[in-house]
Amino acid sequence: MNWLYSRIKDLGGRECIKDSTGCYTYQDLSNKIDTVQDKLINVQKGSIVAILSDYNFFSISLFLCLLYKKCIIVPIVSKVDIEIKRKIKIASVKIVIQITQNGDLFINQKEKK
Repeated sequence: MNWLYSRIKDLGGRECIKDSTGCYTYQDLSNKIDTVQDKLINVQKGSIVAILSDYNFFSISLFLCLLYKKCIIVPIVSKVDIEIKRKIKIASVKIVIQITQNGDLFINQKEKK
């Protein structure tokens, strides 16, 4: 991931992502990755993590951070509760991260049985 992060930083002010919340540059992405990394301090390398979010700037930033931690990533875009629970169970997810419309993260670590 270091080479990818370096490349993202090198591209700086170039346009990177457009979504329903706006247009973002590679610099914006780099800054968001730094912010998200700090919030994932308790996520262990190799964890199975579900991302509950649409595909957008914030979920892409989170995805790249989890990739760097070598996590197994389970993206879930469904809003149907029973479907979400089924996918979490099938994938043996240990951490669920929900992203709000403004990019805030809610991290829920499942209890060990």
